[in-house]
Amino acid sequence: MTRAAEELNLTQAAVSNNLRKLREHFNDALVVRDGRNLSLTPRALQLAPSLDAALGALDKVMAAEPFNPAQSRQRFRIAAASNTAAILLPALARILADEAPGVCVQVVSATSTTPQDLLTNKIDLIIAPRQVAVTVGLNPADPVQGVSAEDLPSEPFFCLVNKNCEEFRNGISEEDYLKRPHASFFLDLNISASIEHGFIEEHRVGQFDRMLTSDFTVLPLIAAASDLIVLVPESLARLAIGAYPLRMVPCPIPIPRLELWSVWNRRRDNDEDLAWFRHLVRRGFDLAHQPKS
Repeated sequence: MTRAAEELNLTQAAVSNNLRKLREHFNDALVVRDGRNLSLTPRALQLAPSLDAALGALDKVMAAEPFNPAQSRQRFRIAAASNTAAILLPALARILADEAPGVCVQVVSATSTTPQDLLTNKIDLIIAPRQVAVTVGLNPADPVQGVSAEDLPSEPFFCLVNKNCEEFRNGISEEDYLKRPHASFFLDLNISASIEHGFIEEHRVGQFDRMLTSDFTVLPLIAAASDLIVLVPESLARLAIGAYPLRMVPCPIPIPRLELWSVWNRRRDNDEDLAWFRHLVRRGFDLAHQPKS
């Protein structure tokens, strides 16, 4: 109740009073205690999709004028990992220069509050691996979570090692991969938000991480300056081998592909500006993944 009041710029008493009126109107509790949390009743779950559509329509009616990207000076905010920004932003810069020169795109790092920031429209999109998004409460199949999502291009992971590691010229065996120390991505002190670590934990793989970082783009630099192995998406691996003394080899263990999702607030499904921006992001990824001539 306190958090809802803060988001609505109301007092907690006002929110409680409005909830009481809604309960009387619908003759249903709507929200009930579930341990230390609150859960929606079946009646509230039934109401949620219609309310989302109605509120989205109201937002559209209240919009000052149709969105025109060529004249817009709007800032769009994305929460994403650094490797996603490294691949996407150069492509977006090329498109925006021609089609929307006044639009600004800001990428911020994901944190534990990012899902809530999405629902309060502090950010416009979250770009994250599908597996990670679901585990942090961003599942479009769950109406309570209030989000929509769509697939972005997927890609495999590759290993990067120092170019002087001649023994890996023809690839890496699983035994050598696990024997050598690693550097890998870890979101914050307690949450990995990593496909690699999810696989390691699920399959009890004996991998030793000598270094952990929340910045994906630092991993190639670590591999180039040490004997550590790093695992990164193919697009970042190809970018890195053009800039650093690195060798790119297939991963010998079956790490799942990186399946990115674009996730947004379901109430904004019909927003013209967000629809345009989502399409722009898809085009950016398509452009970034085109073979280099």
